[in-house]
Amino acid sequence: MSQIHADLRPYLLVLARRWTVMAPAIVLVPLVALFLTSRQPKTYSASSQVLLTYSSPGASLNGLATPYPGTSPDRNVATQAALARGPAVAQSALALSHLPGSGNDLLAKSTVSSPNDSDLLEFSVEDSSPVRAETLATNYARAYTAYRTRIDQIGRASCRER
Repeated sequence: MSQIHADLRPYLLVLARRWTVMAPAIVLVPLVALFLTSRQPKTYSASSQVLLTYSSPGASLNGLATPYPGTSPDRNVATQAALARGPAVAQSALALSHLPGSGNDLLAKSTVSSPNDSDLLEFSVEDSSPVRAETLATNYARAYTAYRTRIDQIGRASCRER
C-alpha cells in the first residue's frame, strides 16, 4: 500500500501546485463544447430503400425472367446509384414532395448508397425538419423508381422497333 502512495506522490504534488491551471481547463473545456453544440441547428435524417431487379429487354419480350444483369452486380449497383444521383431524379423528388428548390439542393443534403454490397439502394436525406427529411427520402426513392421504369420502357420499345 505504501508503494502505491510513493508512486503517486510526485503526481499528487504536481496536482497540488498546478490545480489553479488544471481545474479551469477541466471545467471550461466541457462547458465551451456544450455551448457550441447547443448553438448548432438540429439535423434529422431519414432513408428509404429500393430493391434493384434485373431484366433484359430480350428476355422480357420472350416472357423470360433474368435474375441477374449481364454485368458484375457491384458495377450494376454503382451504375444505378449514379443514375439516382442525377439532378433530374432529384428535381422530380422535390416535385413529388411539393417543395421548392433545385435538384442540386436535394443532392447536396442526400446520399444514395448500397448497404452491405446488396441489391438495395438506400436513399438518405438530412434536413432541419424530421417530416421533410422523411418525405424527401421517400419521394427520392419513388422518383428514382419512376425514372428507372421510364428507362426500361424506352429500352423495350427500341428492342421492338428493331
